[in-house]
Amino acid sequence: MMRTAEDRVNALHVRMNARQNMKNRRKTTLIGTAGVVLTICLFLLIFTAGRTHSAGAAGMYSGSIMLFEGTGGYVLVAIIAFTVAVIFTVLCINWQKKKKEKSFTGKEENNRRENDNESLQ
Repeated sequence: MMRTAEDRVNALHVRMNARQNMKNRRKTTLIGTAGVVLTICLFLLIFTAGRTHSAGAAGMYSGSIMLFEGTGGYVLVAIIAFTVAVIFTVLCINWQKKKKEKSFTGKEENNRRENDNESLQ
């Protein structure tokens, strides 16, 4: 069955949009995974540094100073809140870009259809 040029172009646009969506999904997944891994690494650093006590000044400058007199919980909550806020911001920015692209593509498609209808008349 022969397809018209418009059908082939529409099929091409569908494939391009699908590939772009897949690329965006991979990027978002990678950012989320990186955030989770960094948070786990941060937990490990804080808790292992808090348990190692070496003699001398070297132990004084390790991460265990954050756990001095119970301030470690506040520091940990602040770091987790910052990490969550960064991930949330990146996801919102990506969502906003997708929304703008979708509205732009829809307007462009409507303009193209109007021009095609005018040329047929």
